[in-house]
Amino acid sequence: MSKFFKLAENKTTVRREVLAGITTFVSMAYIFFLNPQILGQAGIPEQAVFLAAIIVAMFGTLFMGIFANVPFALAPGIGMQAYFTYTIVFGFGFSWQQALAIVFLVGVVDIAITLTHGRRAIVKGIPTELKAAIGGGIGMFVTYIGLKNAGFINFLVDGNNVKTVNDEAYTGKTSGAIHSLLANGGVTPELTKFNEPSVLLALIGFVVLLVLVMRKVPGAFLITLVATTLIGIPMGVTNTQIQPGTSIGSAFHQLGDVFGQAFGAKGMGSLFSNWENTSMAIVTIFAMGLTGLFDAIGTLIGIGNQTGIFSKADTKAFEQEDGFNSKMDRALVVDTFTTALAGVVGTSNTTTFIESATGIAA
Repeated sequence: MSKFFKLAENKTTVRREVLAGITTFVSMAYIFFLNPQILGQAGIPEQAVFLAAIIVAMFGTLFMGIFANVPFALAPGIGMQAYFTYTIVFGFGFSWQQALAIVFLVGVVDIAITLTHGRRAIVKGIPTELKAAIGGGIGMFVTYIGLKNAGFINFLVDGNNVKTVNDEAYTGKTSGAIHSLLANGGVTPELTKFNEPSVLLALIGFVVLLVLVMRKVPGAFLITLVATTLIGIPMGVTNTQIQPGTSIGSAFHQLGDVFGQAFGAKGMGSLFSNWENTSMAIVTIFAMGLTGLFDAIGTLIGIGNQTGIFSKADTKAFEQEDGFNSKMDRALVVDTFTTALAGVVGTSNTTTFIESATGIAA
């Protein structure tokens, strides 16, 4: 293993890599539970989506490590989940089978662009100053996500500026749960009052992590995740109830009903049945492909260059050689093939996860 992954050359050890891998997994595992909740609203069987997300994450991450030898994990992106359900299905009126066909076609287009070195041309066209700024921008973005998800930041929305609730015109009354809200302004961020157990637990975790990182304790991120989970039990934040397990047989049965639906009569067979569908599908493929393209490039450049994962020699090979000899080239290939697989298996577009930064830091 040490020889295959060139651990000594990269100044690391098997123990450190295992610890880093566990850290990345724990940081991104939430996506496997969030994915069924969002895509399930589009009509896809939730157990099938749960398995599909695991399959593509396993394939993409293994492919990334074995083929590209870089420590980036892949899984369905949270932004693309929302776009899949609320825009493509609810907004544009496509069926979930057609939406999966669109995901597959996005992967196919990205594969074509990558294999013809289109992505390389885009990366080479990014100015050096902007590449350096991407790292700082991603750092700020990750910080913002952490502060928002921890509950440190709230947003006040002026009711007079609310336009739609659950994609329907806002009339002052809303029935049922709110899954989306659109306002044309009047949104003001504010710092939380720190009077909720979950927010206080997040603050405790942040302090613990800060102390461990400053003292350069190995496995600081993983230790913090475990400690925060345990501390959350007496605080009533960590849920200790064990729910009845989902039948594995039932889950695989549902996966069988979803797998390959992108190519069926309700998927690809009806996606281009009329001009309206065709034009909307083309625009959607372009939008999703462009978003995924810059998402992957931003993560790879921002984290890879700042941490030395992509050395000067590797960067030079990426820019000057015609084949796929550089880590960046191979990482982009993996990213595109995994998205195409997602459409086949039954989930939304995958992305190179920004949470990989936690494992890389470890």
